[in-house]
Amino acid sequence: NSFESAISPNGNFVVFTSQAADFEAGFDAFYDVFRATLSRAASPVTVTGLTRVSPSASTTATAVSGTGVSDAGLAVFASDEPTLSAGDVNGDTDVFTSDGTTITRITTTASGVAPTYSGQSLRPAPSYDGTIVAFLSSATSLVPGDTNSRTDVFVRNRVSGSTERLPVPAGFE
Repeated sequence: NSFESAISPNGNFVVFTSQAADFEAGFDAFYDVFRATLSRAASPVTVTGLTRVSPSASTTATAVSGTGVSDAGLAVFASDEPTLSAGDVNGDTDVFTSDGTTITRITTTASGVAPTYSGQSLRPAPSYDGTIVAFLSSATSLVPGDTNSRTDVFVRNRVSGSTERLPVPAGFE
């Protein structure tokens, strides 16, 4: 019952989605995101820590996809769970980051405002250090001027808080 795994570039972390009942107490039968910390000091590789990066056993996520992890252990994932971030009332799949303690919704507008309707955001991928997260989104309100009604590629800079859409070829705007 585990899927959507990703390993950090340095090989120290694995992030995955699971409905498995044997990872921890409080199994809820919904999709949860976990981060495993690996030790490669000896063969075979061993798991030295397992952290649920989704918040609690009370979540009701019916879709979690596109997990990724940076060298620093920052997990990125897409989820339709409305309780991961305060004010998430759009009813869509959003992109989140989690360091195992704090969950942050990164599919917000360029001004940092969380839109009330954003369209689905999927397939997040972090940079090696986790400062940049790329993702796909059908949202039209993430950046000004997005009027092509297509799924576009966006890049979120977690340091500056800015979101940019990758350039769209002429004729596709």
